[in-house]
Amino acid sequence: MAWWLFAVILPLGIYLRTLCPTIFVGDSGELVAGTYCLGIVHPPGYPLYCLVGRLMALLPVGGVAQRLNLLSALCAAMSAGLVFLLAADLGQRHGLREKEKAQLGIPGIWAPALLAGLLCAFSKTLWSQAVVAEVYAGHLFLLLLCLVLLALWEERGGSRYLFCFAFVLGLALAHHPATVLVVPAFLLFLVWHRRWLFENWGNALILVGLLMLGLSVFLYLPLRALANPALDWGHPVSIQGTLAHITRASYGGLSKHLFSWKLFGDQIRAVSGLLAEQFGSVLLTFSVVGLAALFRGFRIWFSLTLCLFLVGSFGVILVLNFPVDPKSLYLVKVFFIPSFAMVSLWAGMGTGWLAKGILAVTASFGSIARRLLGTILGILIPLLAVVPLWGNFAANDRSRDYLAADLGENILITLEPDALLFTSRDTPTFSLAFARIVQGLRPDVSLQHTGHADIFRHLDPAPGLLDPEVRPIYGIIPTDLPKMPGWTTHQLGIVYQMRRSSMEMDKRLRIWDQYSLRGLGDEQRREDFFQRELIRNYVSARGNLAQDLAREGRFQLALREVKVALAMDTTFFGAHLSMGNVCFQMGEHGQAAQAYERALHWAPDNVEIINNLALTRGHMGDIQGAIDLYLRSIALVPQFAKTHNDLGLTYKAAGLYPQASEEYQRAIQLDPGYADPLRNLGVIYAYHLVDIPKAIALWQRYLDLSPEDVEGEKVSAEIQRLRDLMENE
Repeated sequence: MAWWLFAVILPLGIYLRTLCPTIFVGDSGELVAGTYCLGIVHPPGYPLYCLVGRLMALLPVGGVAQRLNLLSALCAAMSAGLVFLLAADLGQRHGLREKEKAQLGIPGIWAPALLAGLLCAFSKTLWSQAVVAEVYAGHLFLLLLCLVLLALWEERGGSRYLFCFAFVLGLALAHHPATVLVVPAFLLFLVWHRRWLFENWGNALILVGLLMLGLSVFLYLPLRALANPALDWGHPVSIQGTLAHITRASYGGLSKHLFSWKLFGDQIRAVSGLLAEQFGSVLLTFSVVGLAALFRGFRIWFSLTLCLFLVGSFGVILVLNFPVDPKSLYLVKVFFIPSFAMVSLWAGMGTGWLAKGILAVTASFGSIARRLLGTILGILIPLLAVVPLWGNFAANDRSRDYLAADLGENILITLEPDALLFTSRDTPTFSLAFARIVQGLRPDVSLQHTGHADIFRHLDPAPGLLDPEVRPIYGIIPTDLPKMPGWTTHQLGIVYQMRRSSMEMDKRLRIWDQYSLRGLGDEQRREDFFQRELIRNYVSARGNLAQDLAREGRFQLALREVKVALAMDTTFFGAHLSMGNVCFQMGEHGQAAQAYERALHWAPDNVEIINNLALTRGHMGDIQGAIDLYLRSIALVPQFAKTHNDLGLTYKAAGLYPQASEEYQRAIQLDPGYADPLRNLGVIYAYHLVDIPKAIALWQRYLDLSPEDVEGEKVSAEIQRLRDLMENE
């Protein structure tokens, strides 16, 4: 019992040290808000999490988000304890004879099981889910509990363990749909013991009933939806709506890519890399030894754990068929946690088998020497867990993470009284859900979700009339906002507002002074994809502010703002792009070129950066360099009309008028409504290729498209001059 407590309490202590103090990026804010108001969260709804989480939220410890984070920590620590029990049970029943137990001593008996539990606890991905409000630690706990119950049933007999297994499996299926993948492994185990299973047919009916009882947790969805909770994703009140929510039908198919063997190979290599990240490559060798030991000692547990690993890895790959890129790997890695737990179990079994081998080799030693050796092994084996503990600590230390909570508060600070805010992206939406529903901030603000479902349909006040004259209207991104004649979108802090004209610059600057920006400059935060994405929203907004300041001629302030943006994330191309644009507007073309080149280092295929660098090269007199860059841009995106127009301008500057004419014509073909190449091609025909009727026709089309252009009067005067010249001739 003491060793089991150690396997649970040590990870729990580490989790508490690294626990996130509030919500985290991703689904955390939504899960906390949905649990707090007993609402409906995104498909499949996670009803068990909402019910258990609501009980946890009542504890008088810390804030609501901290209590839900603690729930994840408890589930992960208990999972480590369950891995310990499995490894200890298998080792005791099938691995060690009484003589070997005596030789190993007390520490040596429990050391492999303790290592297995600690490896599971400190694996990188599980640890990341143990310190934030998420569903995956609970998912692993339920699956491992099913395994422990099966082990108890196999060892001790008695239907009660099997009945508990059926009920827990039903809860697991209701908790997360990925449980479906591991059901074949459990069926394999039951079929292996079919004589015990079917010795009483009445038990089979009880098993089915208990399984359905666990699944009945899904009734939470329609029952709570009927109550119109503050957070209501999809409003699943009907049978059809509930089934669609459970099966994630609103998300469409799981896989968005066609199967290919090349992609499958890339996916396997990517998952192998994830596996090496969990414990380190060296410790993986112990898992291979442990799997071999299971094969030699007890085939059913070899088959069961291997099947769980295969369906939890290859099965996930085949079902999701995800692309191999950083964002996709970040999103799918949590589905491999059960497979990683099996590897940790094997690693513990492997060290136990190797300890037996060492004792066998030292058979000629005296009993005291062998017992001393066993004690030393019993101390050294668990110390191997220091490898993942040390290697994964920094990446999973969330004790200073306030970014997601600060985001919601900063957005609400920006809004005027009685505002309406449109939101679609997950991280800001879920941060706002936490701020409004749990923290009770800005009850005057109406929220309108434009994503998969209006999750704020019952949140007061309702959106009401869409009239910017009556109430301020904002959006997280410009495309969230409705199109209205006479109104345009203007950036204000980290949101956009519908306005007839831009806001006073000093007021825009004061908004940034009100923001809480804890952790934005911490490089460690950039390892997490969603955190990096959140930080870069701030960087882009600050960079845009700097460029607007430069356009007003306030260059010192512009430089200050763009340097602040760079300090937030020096690896984001957008910050260097903003620096380049500010320097270009200041006339510092050399510095602008350097900034654009740094931006290209992080985004080598970004056409905007290439074009801006080409324009800068042209201003610096490097015409050939500018031409080469524009050609590189066209090779990447040939249908971008502006690039062809700008390349035409560069050819003109080089005196290559036929080539300039060809590029202007391509620009006109790609975008007939684009006025600039019409004017520029007219210049070529009027003064270089000497076709005045064509020049006049092109300029006339230009004037028709851009009657308000500042160059319009000059062009009209030139048209009249050329007509007079033609008449005189």
